[in-house]
Amino acid sequence: MRLLSKIKNNKALTPVNILTLLGVWTILYLSYHKIREPDITYFPSDRPKFYFGLLAIALNYVSYFYFRAYYKYLLVATLVLGLFDVINFSKIDFVMTYSINSLEFKPSPIIALVISLLVYRKQLFTPDPNMTELASTINELSTHEDIEKFKQLYQNKPTEELQVIIEDKRFTDSAKEAARQLMEERQNKVE
Repeated sequence: MRLLSKIKNNKALTPVNILTLLGVWTILYLSYHKIREPDITYFPSDRPKFYFGLLAIALNYVSYFYFRAYYKYLLVATLVLGLFDVINFSKIDFVMTYSINSLEFKPSPIIALVISLLVYRKQLFTPDPNMTELASTINELSTHEDIEKFKQLYQNKPTEELQVIIEDKRFTDSAKEAARQLMEERQNKVE
C-alpha cells in the first residue's frame, strides 16, 4: 500500500523508472553473456552510448529529487538524445532502429516518450487557470479600450445614427456597446 502511494506521488518519474529497468535488464543481459561466453564482447561500439545513457538516467534522478525545476527539461533532453541515437538505454536500442526517410529513431526513448505524454497529459492538455484568467482580463481591457475609441468616434453622431449602429448586425459588439452608452448618457443629460 505504501509503495503504491509513493509511486502515485512520484508518477513523474515513471519514464525514468522504465528507462532504469531497461538499463538494468541490459546490464544483466551483458553480465550473463560475459559469464557464459567470456571470449565474446556484445555490442562493443554501443557501450559508450549505453554508459552515457545510464549517466543521463542518474542525472534525471538527481534533478528530480534535488533540482525539481530542471527535471522536465532534463527529461526531454534525455529522451531527445536517446531518440536520435546519441545515447542508448537498453539492449533493444543496440539491435533495433526505426527510420523515417534518413532519420533513425530508437525504441526505448519512444516508449518513455509515450509514457511521459500519458503521465503529463493533464498538464499538457488542460488550460492553466491563471492563463485563462489573464486572457480574460486582457480581453476585458481590450474591449473597454475599443468601447472608449468608438465612443470618441461616435460622440458627434445624432441619436438616430446611434440607434442604427445598435440594431445593425454588421457592427461589432464594442461598437454597439459604445453607441448604447452614448445614448444612455444623452438620455441622462436630458432628464
